[in-house]
Amino acid sequence: MLIFHGTVVLLLGLLLGFPFLRSIVAQAPARSVEAWRAANTGLCGTGVMTIAMGAALQLWSSVSAAAVIATWGIALGGYGIALAMTLAAITGARGLAAGGSTSNRIVWASYRVGAPATLIGTVGFLWLAWAERG
Repeated sequence: MLIFHGTVVLLLGLLLGFPFLRSIVAQAPARSVEAWRAANTGLCGTGVMTIAMGAALQLWSSVSAAAVIATWGIALGGYGIALAMTLAAITGARGLAAGGSTSNRIVWASYRVGAPATLIGTVGFLWLAWAERG
């Protein structure tokens, strides 16, 4: 399951390389270029991390609560961060506070879901890694 979701996030990150390139060529403001760079590299990294964790989870073949927490936390977190970073690059919203424009509130909420979900999923993954250390 995580290999599929990681591939989706990786593909989105790769596709965001096109607007990143366009922002460089168009000499967009530095903040815009950095937002596209963050989205491109951040989502590629998130996708690769998710694929790697999914491969390890398949090798361990655990059906414990920790495996469920790891799988759903990492998948939900990856999509939350993907939404936040993509929308932030498109709109220029930062999501640093809950108020402001609708896009800023969505970016803020997506980070508020994505970051803790990824952290919780990673703790579940670490629990499994500890159990499998052999």
